[in-house]
Amino acid sequence: MADQLAIGSRRGLRPALPLLLPAYLWLTVAIFLPLSAMVFFSFMTDLPLAGKEWSFTLGNYAAFFSQSLYSTLLFASLRLGLEVTLWCVVIGYPAAYVLAKVLKGRSREAIFLLVILPFWSNGLVRIFSWAMVLREGGILDTALNAVLPFKINIDLMYS
Repeated sequence: MADQLAIGSRRGLRPALPLLLPAYLWLTVAIFLPLSAMVFFSFMTDLPLAGKEWSFTLGNYAAFFSQSLYSTLLFASLRLGLEVTLWCVVIGYPAAYVLAKVLKGRSREAIFLLVILPFWSNGLVRIFSWAMVLREGGILDTALNAVLPFKINIDLMYS
């Protein structure tokens, strides 16, 4: 029985391969080629497009790791990336479990719509929307000043 399932699952993948090919080609063109070009150019002394003489070097990486500012920024970026990943796992997996297994019917559909609705908008529109909320005199600042008995100025725009 287990052998039949394994053979059937392999047979079911073969007809899907032509359908997967455009997605893999798009990933190669849109993601892997620019990343590989960036890595390739990082080992060069100058860009070949400038018409100047260039050669391969490790000097760029030596300069990067020899300056303490860059190593501090590198470790801060890695730490921030790990923290964001941890928070996404801590919040995302339980939320996905509740959405998939616990909730049923219209409440599940409504919460799912609330989760995916922001992704339908353009990134630039989202940036301007957050700017309206977080700037000094914005929605958050006005709402807090309406509720609190004292005046507060919150400018979270560049924090």
